[in-house]
Amino acid sequence: MSPISGTYQGVGGDVELVLRLDIDGNSPLNMLSGELNQSVELKQFNYFNLREHSFIGDDISREDRGNSLIITTSIRFYRLPELTGTMEVELRASSAVARVELTGYGYHNHMLTFSLEKTSSYFRTVRLEVDLENGTQYPGPYEPWHSNPENVPAGMSPEPITIQRAYQRAGIEMIVHPNHSNIPNADAGVDGRWTSAELHAAMMNYFSLVSNEPTWNVYLMVGERFVNPGVSGIMFDSTDPLPRQGAAIFYSHYRNLPDGIKERNFVRTAVHEIGHAMNLLHSFQKGVFSELGFGDNPFMMPRSDSLSYMNYPWRYPHGHNMPTGWDGTPDYWSRFDFNFDPTELMHLRHHDRSEVIFGGEAFGIHGHNRVTTLEHPEITQSNNQSPVTLELRGKRVKDQEVRAFELMEPVHLELKMACKGNQEVSIVNQLDPNEGVVGIYVERPTGEVVQFRPLMTQCLEKTPEAILKPGLPLYQDIHLTFGKEGFYFQEPGTYLIRAVYLGGERRTCYSNVLSLRVAAPRTMEQEHLAADFFDPINGHLLAVGPSGSAQFTSNIDFFREVVEKLPDTAVSKTLAAYLGMVDGIPFKDVRHEQTVENGIPIRQSIMTCTKPDSKQALKYLDQALATSDSIYQGIPNLESRQLWIDLAHIHEASGDIKQAKETIDLACEFVQQTIVSNEALRRREIMRMETIKNELGGAEIAAA
Repeated sequence: MSPISGTYQGVGGDVELVLRLDIDGNSPLNMLSGELNQSVELKQFNYFNLREHSFIGDDISREDRGNSLIITTSIRFYRLPELTGTMEVELRASSAVARVELTGYGYHNHMLTFSLEKTSSYFRTVRLEVDLENGTQYPGPYEPWHSNPENVPAGMSPEPITIQRAYQRAGIEMIVHPNHSNIPNADAGVDGRWTSAELHAAMMNYFSLVSNEPTWNVYLMVGERFVNPGVSGIMFDSTDPLPRQGAAIFYSHYRNLPDGIKERNFVRTAVHEIGHAMNLLHSFQKGVFSELGFGDNPFMMPRSDSLSYMNYPWRYPHGHNMPTGWDGTPDYWSRFDFNFDPTELMHLRHHDRSEVIFGGEAFGIHGHNRVTTLEHPEITQSNNQSPVTLELRGKRVKDQEVRAFELMEPVHLELKMACKGNQEVSIVNQLDPNEGVVGIYVERPTGEVVQFRPLMTQCLEKTPEAILKPGLPLYQDIHLTFGKEGFYFQEPGTYLIRAVYLGGERRTCYSNVLSLRVAAPRTMEQEHLAADFFDPINGHLLAVGPSGSAQFTSNIDFFREVVEKLPDTAVSKTLAAYLGMVDGIPFKDVRHEQTVENGIPIRQSIMTCTKPDSKQALKYLDQALATSDSIYQGIPNLESRQLWIDLAHIHEASGDIKQAKETIDLACEFVQQTIVSNEALRRREIMRMETIKNELGGAEIAAA
């Protein structure tokens, strides 16, 4: 009998069955999955909608009956735990008969019979569109037998590695769009470095298969470089409430690598980022707390030693628990056979449709373990072993800590890492949750604990470890307002927050549990504005940074309305800071017009650039930095220091170099006022400000 595995489809009455059988062929998992579609009439109820409810069966038994094969299994539904059933599939060549008996939700031995035909040898079909920034190249193919034969694992089939072939080997049919757009370098902004907002704008402008509903279409852009130079690839969500539709990889990381190594690393990163778009986590990332018993899903435990596309070569096989100075890259490449691991194959082939399809569930929401408590007895033991301490604090305004926030106020906290003793400590200097080394957990007023998940999944090349010196702690502004699960502080009440730093061997440590309170609306005006504030697009804009795209004009205007109607509040100050950057930075926007010539659709790109309004920008930034009567209305210290620098650069851009330098002098005064107890840190910050001051007007001087 020819290979059985693949996708079967058919109808039984008014119900359609999509069935994925996985019992032979490449890396069989001996399971099945599928969806029941349409409505089933019941005696107990009028109708019960089974539209696209995914099920799985993983206890398969087989019986040969001459010309047919009988497969039986119990099935369970991902999102309907009270609905169970049994399935019997009788296979003959490329056709089958499936009998499904359902129980629960009003069913009582309800039998459905389907006549099925095999429609594909694959489990899912994905359409990939790849666009290239001018000057970059398409990733792949990589032919290890020609360029690096000594590192080809035994038994690996001799075929070029491409994005398409990598997913075909995983059971996913990858259809690559035959054409691609050449993206102008100017789309990356004046600095030539892509931001997440610019990436999302490019996807919306160039992705011909983009959709306003979940589809099996995904976008990959090859750019030159990202604004964070350490990022080699990113799965971005940005301002679209339909997540995981696009990813990007950055050619600057591969341009100068030797032939063979370049193609190998480049195509691996492309497959890795598309894996994120299909909701695969890093091998070492799954369930940060699960090693301490916080998770309830052993299937999603971290697998730091996984030889998978989704692992970091340099972290192999230790993950976050790397010894100091470790680099697992040689061992990883000598053993990696260019496959996903079995649990990742199960996800790609058989996981809940909405968790895999592009535009479905947000990244990692159901793939991660759920945390039930922020306390655990082993945390104390872990912290005792760590040579560093981690302190999570409320926003620091002047010399005081504030743990009370207004409703709608963006939540900024401060994370502090310091040496525990008098010895220097080698650390990974990545305290921003976007970098994947720090995890943040939030207990809401309801008692539910959720992990804060930043909108962007950034993938980093190996970065050198930094030295943390006694008396010179690190500080990081943590912006927790909006992430992949939406707004995290949408309801008034008390929230508990804990951070974990995964810094490597014996350096993992946990912060204190921080308690903060979000106040109820004080006026009907605030209540009215809050009803419109908690919109996902507003959240995306605040999370990814200023945007000048015309498609967000109404959202930006709403922020202006809040600033006007809620003067002298923390909400108005933080939004004024945001609006100052919106008005003070030039933004490029691309729109498309399509015409038809001789029956052929012609797509033309039209680029516009917003002109900065320096006067308006300075007004907003002055409002944000103005002294408040109450510390509760102030901007956090770390954010304020950056705003002084931004204010100086806007003065510089408007040609007022004298005022720009005076602004840095004011920034130095602010440092003197806010960094009181740490002379070394204060001196270091003032030196940084003086360096910025000396560089102001540099471009003007060079031109002269």
